[in-house]
Amino acid sequence: MSKSAEDALQSIKEAREKAHKLKLNAMSKKERRKFPGNFMNFKLGGGRPEFYHVERNQNGRIFEPDHVFEIVVYGTKNNCQATVINKSWNRRTVSLTNAGRVGIRKCKRKGNKTAERIGQSVAKKMRRLGVSCADLRFRYLMRPWL
Repeated sequence: MSKSAEDALQSIKEAREKAHKLKLNAMSKKERRKFPGNFMNFKLGGGRPEFYHVERNQNGRIFEPDHVFEIVVYGTKNNCQATVINKSWNRRTVSLTNAGRVGIRKCKRKGNKTAERIGQSVAKKMRRLGVSCADLRFRYLMRPWL
C-alpha cells in the first residue's frame, strides 16, 4: 500500500477512537439545524464525513493499490446522486452520495450547484482514501427537469 493510503487507514483508526468521545450535545440545537448533513453520521464518523459509508473487504482494506474506480453521476426528477464503483471488485459500490447527504434540502436538490457540491464531496472522499484517478460517467443529466 502507498504511504498516503497507510496514513488514511491510520487516521480512520484514530477517528474511530475519537468518535466515542464526541457527545451529541456538543452543538446547540440551532447549530445542529444549520449543520450541513446528518449530525449523527458526523458523530459516528468521528468528525470525518468522507468515511461514513465506506465498505471494506474481509481484511479491513478499502481497496488494493491496483484497483480501478468509476464515478457515476446521475440525476433524477427530484435528486442528484453520485456513486463510486470499484470496477476491480465486481463493480462493488464503495460509496453513494446524494443531495441530502451533503446537506441540501427540498427543491434545491435538482440544481447545478447541488451537482457541483456532490462532486466536491466525492472528490474529497476519494482524495482522502488515496485514489489518484477514476473514470467518470454521466447518466440522465440532460433531462428537462435539471
